[in-house]
Amino acid sequence: MKTSRMQLLAGALVLAALLAVSGASQASCGSSQRVPHSDVSCLEAGWNNMKQCVWGVCRKYSDFWTRSVCSGRVVAKVDIAGAPDRTWHHTYNGHFKSGNEQWNHVNGISCCRDLSDSGKCN
Repeated sequence: MKTSRMQLLAGALVLAALLAVSGASQASCGSSQRVPHSDVSCLEAGWNNMKQCVWGVCRKYSDFWTRSVCSGRVVAKVDIAGAPDRTWHHTYNGHFKSGNEQWNHVNGISCCRDLSDSGKCN
C-alpha cells in the first residue's frame, strides 16, 4: 500500500496539533500561578533530597509526595532541578501521589492556582 505525500502531510499536521494542545496544558501553572504548598490548606506535600556516593561517584536523588486534603481538583507542581517539572492532578479528598527523581533534587512543591478548582490554592 502506497502512502501519498498528502496523507503524510495530513498525518504530520494532526500530530503537530496534538502536540500543541498537550504542550499548552503542560505550560499552565507558570511561576506567577504557583502558591507554595506551605501556604495552601488543601495540599500537603513533602520531599527528601539525598545524595549517595559509591566509589567516589556521587549522585543526587529525591523522593517526594503530595496529598489533597480538600474535595474537588487540586493540582500540584513538583519543581525538579535539572529536569522537567511534574504536574499532578488530585481529584478527590485524600488522593495521594508519590514519586522519585534519580538524578536531581526537588526545589519545591506548589499548588497551581490556574489549574486547581477555584479557591483550592488559598
